[in-house]
Amino acid sequence: MNKETLVGIDYLSEALEHHGTKGMRWGVRNRVSGGRSSRREAKELKKSDKATSDKWKQTYKNRGNMSDKELQAAVNRLNLEQRLGQMSGSIPQSQKNSGESYMKKMGQQQVVNATNQVTSELVRQGIKVAGTALANR
Repeated sequence: MNKETLVGIDYLSEALEHHGTKGMRWGVRNRVSGGRSSRREAKELKKSDKATSDKWKQTYKNRGNMSDKELQAAVNRLNLEQRLGQMSGSIPQSQKNSGESYMKKMGQQQVVNATNQVTSELVRQGIKVAGTALANR
């Protein structure tokens, strides 16, 4: 064979191929803690919590029509639920929401403070540079 003979390379045999896992869905990650069913259960639990919350809000709106006995029963129930939540370490959603809004406000205030500091420093440095440039004329 002479040196001018072309050597063919089979690029297809050197290709790396991967077609995924059979039955796997695009964009769905399998979680160790339960996967899709736990997400579904969490969504259903959230719906039931909202329904319960809406029920108590409606009861509160109609408190003027309740007898003393019904009102006392409702108060006792809410106190028991609150104590159970405290004992189990869970935080009621209303307290979570107020905490989240507080943290958002604090975060926004921190951003405003940082922005003001940076702007003040830039203006101070700009004035210093401009003063130096005028003095050197």
